Amino acid sequence: MLGPLDGAAIARRIREASARGIEVEDESLYAALDHMLVKGWLTTEGVMSENNRKVQIYRVSGDGVTQLKREDLRSWSARSKKRF
Repeated sequence: MLGPLDGAAIARRIREASARGIEVEDESLYAALDHMLVKGWLTTEGVMSENNRKVQIYRVSGDGVTQLKREDLRSWSARSKKRF
C-alpha cells in the first residue's frame, strides 16, 4: 500500500503503474479524489511543500482499505469467471 501522496504524485504513480503510461487530466483526477473523500475512502491534510506552497496530501482511510479489498475481490472474481 502506498503512503500519503499529493495529487501530482498520484498522477505520476498512475502513469508509472499503467502499461501504456496513462496520463490523467487534472480535472478528472481531482473529481475522482473529491468523490473518494465524500465516500470516506480518503482523508486529506493541507501541508507546506518543499517549495513553500500549500498542498493537499491524500491518505487511504480504513473505509478506503475495505473498499480496495472489495474491488480487488470483485476483479479477481470477474477474471476467474472468464477463465472457465
